[in-house]
This record gives sequence, C-alpha cells and structure tokens, in this order.
Amino acid sequence: MTRSNRPIGSCILAAVVSVVIAFRAPLQAQSLTPGQPIIANPSSIPITDGLFWDANQFSGSDMCAQIYAAWEAAMATGVASATIDARGITGTQSCAANPFPHLATGKLLLGNTLIITTATWQVPTRTHVEGLGVSELDSGRTSNTILRAGSSAADPVLQLGNSKDTSFDVQVKSLTVDAYGLATTGVLNNSSYEGTTLENVNIYNATLYGLLIGQYDAQHSGGGSGPYRNINVQYNSRCSSCGRGTTGILIETVLNQPGMPVRGLDNITVSGNGTLGKSLGSCIAVIGWPVQITNSHVEFCTTGIQIGAPGSIKTSNVEVQNVSTDPFNGWDVTITNASDIFLIGIIGFGNKVLQDNVTNNQIMGHGKGISPLGFYLLGDGPNPAVISTAAKVSTGHLKWVAPGDLQVIGNLSKATGTFKIDDPLDPANKYLYHSFVESPDMMDVYNGSVTTDKHGVATVVLPDYFEALNGDFRYQLTAIGSFAQATVAKEIHNNRFTIRTSKPLVKISWQVTGIRRDAYAKAHPIQVEEEKPPRERGHYLHPELSDPAGVPEVSDQPAGK
Repeated sequence: MTRSNRPIGSCILAAVVSVVIAFRAPLQAQSLTPGQPIIANPSSIPITDGLFWDANQFSGSDMCAQIYAAWEAAMATGVASATIDARGITGTQSCAANPFPHLATGKLLLGNTLIITTATWQVPTRTHVEGLGVSELDSGRTSNTILRAGSSAADPVLQLGNSKDTSFDVQVKSLTVDAYGLATTGVLNNSSYEGTTLENVNIYNATLYGLLIGQYDAQHSGGGSGPYRNINVQYNSRCSSCGRGTTGILIETVLNQPGMPVRGLDNITVSGNGTLGKSLGSCIAVIGWPVQITNSHVEFCTTGIQIGAPGSIKTSNVEVQNVSTDPFNGWDVTITNASDIFLIGIIGFGNKVLQDNVTNNQIMGHGKGISPLGFYLLGDGPNPAVISTAAKVSTGHLKWVAPGDLQVIGNLSKATGTFKIDDPLDPANKYLYHSFVESPDMMDVYNGSVTTDKHGVATVVLPDYFEALNGDFRYQLTAIGSFAQATVAKEIHNNRFTIRTSKPLVKISWQVTGIRRDAYAKAHPIQVEEEKPPRERGHYLHPELSDPAGVPEVSDQPAGK
C-alpha cells in the first residue's frame, strides 16, 4: 500500500470542491415549502449549488454543529458569502455551541424548529438570520422558529455581533427568542452598528432585559444600529424572577457623547402582565442614546417610558411619537437628567401622564380614563423651554422660551405676565420678576420730565406718530423739588402739549396715556367681558383656585357639547 503524504485537510477541501463542481449546473427551481430546505435531495452527501448549502446534509453532534460544518464547507471553497439552509432541520433540536464560525458571512435560514441552546448565538458581521416566524408565548405550540435558552450559560440568548469586534450589517428577523427565565438578557447588541436590524422578533422571559442595546467599551457599541421593528417583549410564569427589577427594552450608553443615534424603535409592544407581580420596572428605558420611539404600546410596568436617569450621563434628542402607555399606577413617561426631548401623540391611561424631573412639571390625566398628550417639548440649557398642549399641570410651569425675538400675529391671552431677569443685587443666585401693567383698554403709556422756563412754561414734544396712533388722552403732572401748582396749559396738538407752573424753573414729571386707534386696533378691539360658549359653561380655567369644590376644567369638556 502506498502512503500518501497529502495533508488530511487538503483531502477534505478537495472533496468539498469536487462536490461543488459536480453541482455547478443550475438546480431545478423548487417551491419554498415551510420546514423544507431550498435544496431537497435524499442523498446523505453534502449538497450545494455553490451558493446555497443544505445544513441537514452535514453531520454534527447537534443542530449547531451541522450549521457550523456547512459554514466551514462554504468558506473552504473561497465564496465571499453563502446561504446556509437549515430549514430541513425541524422539531426540537439542541445546541451546545455558537453555530457561526468567526469569519462567516451570508445568511442562515431556519425552519419549523425549537432550538434549545446552552450557548449564546453570536451573529457575526455581514450575516443575516431569518426564521419562519414568531410563536405565541402561552399557546403550548412550538411552531415556527424558537431559539430558547437551555441554561444560564446562554446569556444573552442571541447577540448581534460578538462584543470584541466592531460589526455591521447583522440582521435577524422572523423568530422567537425565549430566555425561559434562565438568561438575564434575550437579545444583546453592544458592538454592531450600521446596517444592523432586528425585525419581527418576539422576546420572552429575560430576567433583566428583553432587548439590550448598549456599549461594550468606548470603541464598541450599538450606536448607529437599527431600526428595531415589530418587536414583542412578554413574560409568563416560567420567569419567577421577572418583575420590577426587569426592563423590557433598555437603550443605554456609558458615554456622555455617544455619537450616532440608535436608529429607531418602531411598532414595539412590551407587557409585564405575565410577571408574578404583573409589573416590570420600566417597559422601555433610554439613557444617553438619541433615539426615536414610534407607533408602539407598553403596559404593566412601574414606568411606561423612562427617558434619562440620575448620574453623569445626560440623555438628549429623544422623540416619542404615537405611543400608548398603560403602566398601571405608574407614570406613563418620566424625564430625568435630559434635554431636547419631544413627546407627540402620547395616549396615556390613568392619572399620571408625565413626570418631568428636569423642570418639576407633572402633567396629570383623567383618573382611570384615557389621557392624551398632544405634544410636550423640553428644551436644553439651565432654563429649558417647555412647550406643551397639556391641559393639566399639577406642579411646575409650562414655559415657552423664545431664544430670539417672538412675534405673535393676533391676540395673546394669558392669566398673568412678568419680566424675568437676573436679580441685579444677586445675579448669580436670584431672579427678579416684575408684573405687567394691565388695562381694559389698548393703552399706550408715555412719560418723562421737563423744567419750566422763567415764565413757568414748558413744551413737551411727543413722537411724530403719537396722534396717528393714539386718542382719548390722559395726563398726570407732578412737581419735583418745590411746592408748585402745575397744569396742562395746552392739550396735545401737533404731537406736543404745554405745561404751566405757578413758579418758574420747576421740574415736572409728566405722564400721558393714549388709547390705540390704528387700523388694526379698530378692526380688533378688546372685548373686556364675554359669555362662555355653551360647552364651557360650568367649567373653570383654574378649578383648583375656585370656590366650588370639584368643578371641572374648561378643557375637560368633551368636544361637540
């Protein structure tokens, strides 16, 4: 017998290449039947057309070993990207190791199978994983594709990237990830950024975080990843430790300037109803990362959506739009240590709509009913602007702050008004306020001082526009420095008037008021008193300050009445 000096690895590679060459001819098109591989062949040898590799035809100690072998076979041929088709592996399967070689790229197709894994699935860069669909939490069926933790070693159950390497274009869709009360985290992304998405995924029973988008270190994070779309996070009795210490979705950075934002959470559902205490801590928490949360619903948690947290990391540029929250006795939304936060189209349930810990604003709802919040904008800086359509504010002040000039076309109605400046006597520690001067008329006020001549006469010249703007003049004169009589000798004509005093050389402080008579004022006179419209009668603008107990607000009145 002649002994070959050829390395064993070379023999294996040659065998794989021969198989590829043998099947280079296009295979017949086949329908994509759920649970069946793209390449259907009863043969026991590995089958491929050079692009698709049938994992079911590879041997291995478990499903993950079969998938791993298929990846290695594909990589050995030098292909840049391959599709590993594991849909022919069905039923309940086990996995003891990550099925992805380090440099694997391409797509993994999973079938109708329950995969019980004792190792984290780490999906490498430029790799997509696609299942047949999600499963229901309490249906008792194991249909479609389920990746379930078989021990606490599978923590997280699924990871986008692998922490140590910067990854991108990692995509997972159409499957269920079940931490089964064994793993703290269902899905983790702390190192995969642009092109990385999670879509049509159910996440069950993770003891700490259903979905965690975080930061491994200063160079590796989930920043720039997303969108995360059609995600459903739920719990049941299998997770005895899930509860108020659990967060449905946590987006958190360890840097004050995280760089790229997380590119959106859309159509998200988080419910803590299945936990023993029927409540999570926060359904969704955002700390540090800029992100947009849209078209979602959260329920059964102490806080519906938590924006920011105490500490050194400030949260900014978070937008929440068209989201309903039903936290059951908790706050729908909280804002802490944050700036540039925009809430729009929030549908809250219960009495606690918003707790803004930056400005101490609390927006209250309507008891146990639906409490919509049209929008709420929190600005930035030491004295941030707050703009809101909120009807009720139990504490704090909703403030419109214009960083420049503000022009209002039309009437401006208010309950009170002041100027606010740094107190001249203690500008570092105090503010100074003065109230506006109010009048039932459109009144303009002019004042000054003048000294009469040796004849006791002085003429006051007013602005050229004075008589064009004003009418119905009123005068006040006060002598300063000596007792003397002062009178208006000649009333206003040609924008001037004359003062006479009983002594010469008397200093006079004067004030003149006029009522506006310009074209706009004539067209839009102030109506000092008006009848409330029928739908607002019996309601008060500020019921908490009114004598009758329990009277409703004007804004509480349903539309159309």
